[in-house]
Amino acid sequence: MRVFLIGSSELLFIIAKAIKPVIENSVIISEESSTALEDLKTIGFQPVHGQLTDPSTYSSLDFNHVSGIILIEDDSKKLKKIVGIINEKKSPETPVIVALKDNLVRRKKNLTIDDYISIPQLISKDFSFELKRFKKRKRLMDLFSTVEDSDSLLILTHDNPDPDSIASAMALEFLLKKEKKIKTTLAYGGFIGRTENRTMLELLNIKMRNISELSLDKFNKFALIETFPGENNSLPSHIVPDIIIDHHPHAGKIEAKFLDIRPDVGANATVMTEYFIYSKYTMEKELATALLYAIKCDTLFLNRETHPEDIGAFIYLYPLADINLLQKIQRPAISIEAFDAFGKAVNNRTIYKNTLFSNIGLVNDREIFPQIAEFCLDIKNINFAVIYGLFNGSIVVSIRNSDGKKDAGKIIKSALSDIGSAGGHRSMAAAIIKKSAIVSTNKKAKDLDSLIIKRFLKVLS
Repeated sequence: MRVFLIGSSELLFIIAKAIKPVIENSVIISEESSTALEDLKTIGFQPVHGQLTDPSTYSSLDFNHVSGIILIEDDSKKLKKIVGIINEKKSPETPVIVALKDNLVRRKKNLTIDDYISIPQLISKDFSFELKRFKKRKRLMDLFSTVEDSDSLLILTHDNPDPDSIASAMALEFLLKKEKKIKTTLAYGGFIGRTENRTMLELLNIKMRNISELSLDKFNKFALIETFPGENNSLPSHIVPDIIIDHHPHAGKIEAKFLDIRPDVGANATVMTEYFIYSKYTMEKELATALLYAIKCDTLFLNRETHPEDIGAFIYLYPLADINLLQKIQRPAISIEAFDAFGKAVNNRTIYKNTLFSNIGLVNDREIFPQIAEFCLDIKNINFAVIYGLFNGSIVVSIRNSDGKKDAGKIIKSALSDIGSAGGHRSMAAAIIKKSAIVSTNKKAKDLDSLIIKRFLKVLS
C-alpha cells in the first residue's frame, strides 16, 4: 500500500519503520535532513526533503494511486498550511489523517481532514484496515450529500427486478430516509413475476410501484439500483440519474452525482450492506432478511462469483435476519405453469457438446427462464445452458454458465446484441428481443430454434 507520510518530528522515522510492512515503497516527506532519510531509502521508502509549508516541496510527487496521507505535526499553524497544500493536489477519494501523540492531545479545529488517529493506534493496528474504514465512511457521506431535505427521490430497479435489486432499493431508501427528510418511491419496469419475488415483497412488506403508474415530473432526484442508463431499465433517456449503485460490468462513460459500480462483487446487496457497516444506523430485521436472501440468490449461496466482501456481508447479515422468514421466501410452492415449462424444457432440449438449448414456448412468468437455466446446470456434462421462449410479446433468453473458460455476458452480447438488449456476468446473462427483430433477421432461418442455436454456436465455436 502506497501512502504519503509527512512530518517534521523525529517520530516520523520511527513510525515509518514500525509500519513498514504495510506502507512499503511509500513516500516520506520530512523537513529534517539526516542520515535517517538515507536509512529509509535503503529499506524501500522514497524520502523527500523540504519545507512542509512550501508547495514546491510536493511539486514532483505523483498524488495518483495514493491510498492515504498521514500527517505528523504538532504545530497548528503549520499543520493548517500543509493540509491546504495537500487538499489542492490530492484526489477527493484519498483520505488525510492526522496522527496525534496520544489520545489526550487536543484535536485541531477548522482542518479539512478525514480523521484523527493516535500514534500508538497507528503503530499497533493494521493501518490498511484503518485507511479502508476512512474511505468507506467517506463514500457513504458522499452518498448522503446527493440528497437534501424535502427532495422527492425515485429509486428505480432494473426491469423485472430480482431479489438483489429489490433488496438494494429497499436498503437505499432506508439509509437516505434515516439521514435526510426526503420522500422516496421504489419503482420498477416490466413485471415481478417469479413466485419467490412476489413472496418476498409480501412477507417483508416491501412497497414498490410500476413506473408506468407514476408521473416522473413529481420527482426532482433519481436513483438507479443494480442497473445503469440504457441497460434494461425504464428510466427515460433524457433523465440523468443522481445516484447509480450497481455491480454489473459496463463500457463507456456513465454520469451521476454519486456513482458506485463494483463488478467484482457477486451481489449488489453486498455494496448496500457495506454502507450499513460504516454508518451509524441499525438495520431492521426485514431489511437484513432481504439483503441476506439477495446475496444467497446472486451468489448461489456463496458458490458463484463470490468476493470476500460478499462473505463479509453475509456474516454481518446472518445474525440480524429472520431465518424462519427467509425459508418461507425461498421455498414457495411451484406454479402449474412453471411445472409445465420444466416439462417443455426437457422435451425440447437440444445438446451440442456441453451446451444445452431449450425452447420453453410462451410463459407468463419471466423468472421461469433463469429457474430452468439454473436447473439445467445440474445435468451431468452440461456447463452452459441457453433457455429461451416468449414472454410479454418479446423473446427472452436466459443463460447460466459453470465453465470457467466461458463468459456468459460476453457471449450473449456477441450473439444477440444486434437484435436486442443483452448483457450479464461471466456465469449468468440474459437478453430481450422484440419479435419483429427476429422476423427481420430470420429470412434464412426456418424457425426461432435454428436462429438462436446458430447464433450461439457461431460465438461458442
